[in-house]
Amino acid sequence: METVPTIDRDKLINDLRSRLPSAAISIETISLDYGSWEIAVKQNGRWVNIAWGPLSGFGTTDLDNLREDSNPFGSHDWPMENAEAAIEFVVRVVGPCQ
Repeated sequence: METVPTIDRDKLINDLRSRLPSAAISIETISLDYGSWEIAVKQNGRWVNIAWGPLSGFGTTDLDNLREDSNPFGSHDWPMENAEAAIEFVVRVVGPCQ
């Protein structure tokens, strides 16, 4: 099993807001027991989720373009190694600020 990266959720949210100031960003705690969470980012008609959990891992999902080979029961489509990679994925998918 791969090691789940430690992600500072608040820093990730601040960095997303800095890069995408006009995006709608919402945060949801998935499991209080495990500390799992999900961040939804919507901009330019596109929607991306970032999910983190100690058991499920860390990654992103482009909800407008789901991977055909993804696990429908998984928390994300694209595993990420760090917050910077997730931010770059989100910016690439939702596009620049308008």
